[in-house]
Amino acid sequence: MEKVNAIPELCGSLKLANELLAMTRGESKTTLADWLGRADVSASGSVQSFAETF
Repeated sequence: MEKVNAIPELCGSLKLANELLAMTRGESKTTLADWLGRADVSASGSVQSFAETF
């Protein structure tokens, strides 16, 4: 995990992925709109691209 933390883009992507997973499981009060807003300004082009599909 130390290597992941050394790469901010990867760390941010994993955090967003975990938040999305928690939302789909009903374990989070975060709304999809809030998540998409954060994903849209993510440092990861892949996350941004994924968010655009919604």
